[in-house]
Amino acid sequence: MARVNFFDSFKDESLSDYNIIRLKCGVQFQTSEGWSQPYSAIIDTGAHTSVLPLSLWKSITHRKIKDYKIYGLSKKEECSLK
Repeated sequence: MARVNFFDSFKDESLSDYNIIRLKCGVQFQTSEGWSQPYSAIIDTGAHTSVLPLSLWKSITHRKIKDYKIYGLSKKEECSLK
């Protein structure tokens, strides 16, 4: 896997003098043909759910454990993702 910067640091104008630090890691996924190419992923330490692009999800080996929907700010059914 190629060397990846494992964090980004930047300022947010709305937060005055505070730096924002975004943690990242390198990940690979198992596919039917072996391992995927390496990807750079953001680590969200407060998230209970990881979201992957559908194109990646369709190409990796996975098993469904449970049906679950995720929502953004709106709890409307049409705003959910399965």
